[in-house]
Amino acid sequence: MPERSLSGALSDPEPEPPAIAYPSAMPDWEALYDIDDQRLEASRAQLLRSLDAVVTYDAVSPARREEIVSRLRATASMEKAVRGRPPLRPPPLIPLVEITAGDRTAPEPLTTVYAFYQSIGKEAVLLRREPRLIANRLQLALYREVQDLVMRGACTVEDADKALAYGPGLRWSIFGHNMIMQLGNPGGLTGMVQMLGDSGDAWLADMASRTHQPKDWSQVAQPGVDEEMRRFPDYIGHTNAECAAHRDKMLIELLRLHRKL
Repeated sequence: MPERSLSGALSDPEPEPPAIAYPSAMPDWEALYDIDDQRLEASRAQLLRSLDAVVTYDAVSPARREEIVSRLRATASMEKAVRGRPPLRPPPLIPLVEITAGDRTAPEPLTTVYAFYQSIGKEAVLLRREPRLIANRLQLALYREVQDLVMRGACTVEDADKALAYGPGLRWSIFGHNMIMQLGNPGGLTGMVQMLGDSGDAWLADMASRTHQPKDWSQVAQPGVDEEMRRFPDYIGHTNAECAAHRDKMLIELLRLHRKL
């Protein structure tokens, strides 16, 4: 992908989600590939009736949110094609695409869609059963622990971000955690697990287990983030726009190292 196109994609505002198309606008479609999830509650019944009339085989979906896909699947009488969006932003720079199979999805469309995304430089993952998403669950589990550490006064917002960005985040930008474990011991992942044994049990017992977001989290975290941005070096920036531009430049360099650009 040319860098000029990347710059344009990053600077342009995100387009409004498309309006939902009904049978009169799509009589020849075999698979629907876009769902307007922002108007899900108001239109899903009519949309799914329309899909049953025009979609001719079970297809798959790169899913952004488990809830949307699951609720649509539960309502659709034939479990027809739905599509969410890539789970992380900015989409032009994040290769990950989560492909979700319906309960009655045939293998051929899965193979075709997976091969397509791989062929254009994306990294596709297939979610075979509930819960049908990976990246956002991992993010939320980690963020729950960040919230707990800050709320308990163990560290500041800035220190939690530093610990991630300049610690495991650097390794995670190269490999996933299973590969990190594999490289951490001459015996590979098995050797690492055996070496660690039960040593992490005390940490696990002390970790957050809440199932709801802290109601006052933004009141605690926002001043910390504001101070963090104020203290950034000038080359990173001190505003949202400046920091986002720095993020995107760093992502481009990482993608080049991964040979995705």
